[in-house]
Amino acid sequence: MKKRKLILFFSLLFIFLTCSLLLVSMSRSSIVFKLEGTTLAEEADLILIGLVKEGVSEEIKEEGGIFTFTTLAVQEVIKGPVISEIVIKEMGGTVGRRASMVLGAPRFFKGEKVLVFLRNTGGGFFSVLGLSQGKFSIVKEPASGREMLVQDLSGLHFIGEEPQQQDKIYLEDYLQFLQSLSPK
Repeated sequence: MKKRKLILFFSLLFIFLTCSLLLVSMSRSSIVFKLEGTTLAEEADLILIGLVKEGVSEEIKEEGGIFTFTTLAVQEVIKGPVISEIVIKEMGGTVGRRASMVLGAPRFFKGEKVLVFLRNTGGGFFSVLGLSQGKFSIVKEPASGREMLVQDLSGLHFIGEEPQQQDKIYLEDYLQFLQSLSPK
């Protein structure tokens, strides 16, 4: 009887420690489902290429936190209504000496060219779909001069998937892929 209790105790202890280690390893990331390009395109209300003009953070007590408002000058609309400017509202930011951070949230930099998949959140604002999964930086490949998409997925842990090396994605190829998804 005593031996069974010891075996049960150590089995439960092992399970507890294993779960604890797993949670600690994931505690520095947001745990999400991986959104593939097709899902991003289908679920997005708006897909566009734009240039980051500015980002301003402010505390909104009624909504319980700090939010960052990023303004994009729209260069090309791939899906949705044609507009010249848009404001993206995301949780997190810095106001004075107070900071709030959402792990895996997209980060925007003034002057950055981006491809974004957006969801209408009301009030004239949009948010990036799937945290940083819906934001691609557009950079020139040094060797060819072609525009490439770069995605920063740090801070995200995908359910049921191990992190993988990102393949090179050229903007023109990805735009053709997106156009192939739209109904003819």
